Amino acid sequence: MSKTVGANTLKQAIWIYGKTNITIIGEKGTILDGANSALIGIRVTSSPIDNTATSGVTIAGFEIRNFVYGIYLIKANNNQLDNNTISNVQGGINLIASNDNDIVNYPVPRAQGVLTIL
Repeated sequence: MSKTVGANTLKQAIWIYGKTNITIIGEKGTILDGANSALIGIRVTSSPIDNTATSGVTIAGFEIRNFVYGIYLIKANNNQLDNNTISNVQGGINLIASNDNDIVNYPVPRAQGVLTIL
């Protein structure tokens, strides 16, 4: 079963403060579609999108900026990251104990760590 979650149908920026983030708690086939929305951090010490242990998820269409990390995958396999733009972060996409993930249409950001795989 596929489930599409539209992050922002108004196509406006979503401002994220402090430790708030989008945590994926879902099932295989979930689609998190940003519809080209911006996730902009203010004094944030984390990642705006965190996928821990949910496999088979699509994260697409986000502009992510001003965070410590862009997208965080921990023990999350077979996911697709498509058409996400990440800038002004210390680490763009972080894959920790995650296998077989597809990263498509990812412009290389100006970041200290563009792609971290542990």
